[in-house]
Amino acid sequence: MGHSGTGRDALVAGNEGYHFWTRTDGVGHFSLEQVRPGRYALIGVGADQFYEFERDGIVVGAGEQVTLGSLQWQRVVHGRRIWQIGTADRSTAEYANGEDFHHWGLWRRYPTDFPQDVNFVIGESDERTDWNFAHWNWYSQENAWNILFDLNEEPRTMAVLSFGIAVARGHNRKGFGANGKSAELQVWVNDRQTGVISLESTGGDSYRSARQSTRFSVEEVTFDAGLLNTGQNVISLRHSLGNQYAFGEAKGESGSGPGCIMYDAIRLELVSR
Repeated sequence: MGHSGTGRDALVAGNEGYHFWTRTDGVGHFSLEQVRPGRYALIGVGADQFYEFERDGIVVGAGEQVTLGSLQWQRVVHGRRIWQIGTADRSTAEYANGEDFHHWGLWRRYPTDFPQDVNFVIGESDERTDWNFAHWNWYSQENAWNILFDLNEEPRTMAVLSFGIAVARGHNRKGFGANGKSAELQVWVNDRQTGVISLESTGGDSYRSARQSTRFSVEEVTFDAGLLNTGQNVISLRHSLGNQYAFGEAKGESGSGPGCIMYDAIRLELVSR
């Protein structure tokens, strides 16, 4: 909870004015103590939801106890969920190397951990071992992270692919990470490009081997579900500018490292008729 008028980004980041933080219990109950008198906005994040809860205009007087009653957090649902990778909690902790954060140079492990890059099979692969916490713009064999899944029938509506972005860092023409550059991601469905996402850089979070940033964003790619097949399908995520990994100083082993995108979670839904 933070002062009203500081803006959504400042409230979520907690970097302007007074802020008060807590966690709910298993049924959503919470309390905040020693709150200074003032007018506040309440923000809720997590709960496997991409979009936060927000309620503005909460006035706290000196020595006053304020009861908010029941608060309804409306889920954003586009249709029937086909699959989801990760948990929408603004962190990449659940993925491979996600618990080993703040160790400089984690990108150096990628060619060893993922010599064939990421090929994640829905229903078979394990997020903790088969999905890296960071999608570097340096790759092992192919500039693509592939998500493979089966459908029992051919859909004929629209599909929505939602991304929670925990971290983004662009890169220059030589492939080195650049905090001032946007990261650009191509989305391919069964070898057909369906969208391009431009992500404003959150800074040097990936260079420090963080697993999340104070700045979070949600991106959605809507495409014709007719591009999907009965049987096996592949959604590929590709950096618009990718470089094959090479060991040694020539690839910045002790330099700025690569750019990257860290996915909080990815969700595919089919829109109902």
